[in-house]
Amino acid sequence: LLRFPAVAAGGVRWSVLGVAFAKKYEEKLDARAVGAPSAFDAVHRLLWPHFVVVNPAEKEDPLIYAADDVVMTARSGFAGTWPGYYKELHDLVSLCGGSHRGVTWLLASQIKRLSGKRSGKFAEGASWDYYMADGRVARIRHMKRLLALLLELR
Repeated sequence: LLRFPAVAAGGVRWSVLGVAFAKKYEEKLDARAVGAPSAFDAVHRLLWPHFVVVNPAEKEDPLIYAADDVVMTARSGFAGTWPGYYKELHDLVSLCGGSHRGVTWLLASQIKRLSGKRSGKFAEGASWDYYMADGRVARIRHMKRLLALLLELR
């Protein structure tokens, strides 16, 4: 689930998770196979308290969100933790950036180096394989695209 940026804002439908699961593992995601009477119950039994369902009335195709404490910690390679990456970027610009006419800025070329000095996740590379909201796989291999995606997601 943390490979979906949408899990942090907007949520991921059980059906979309099922599509991604089937593509990756060549097996159907089945709530009843894990002993749950519905997808809602499977999420609650297997993923709570780290992931929650926001629409319990939709038992067979619930919308799943990650808890704030899960997404606010940047984890290398997990696009669902983009709020943590955004916070790290904000902190880095605030602490290390220059200021001109009331605007604080930092060159993108400096982010990886400065993040490495602070043991940040940007130092581990700007590479994400993630799932889009519809379950398709997308890839980011460059810092410029990662920064653009972070700005888009916020």
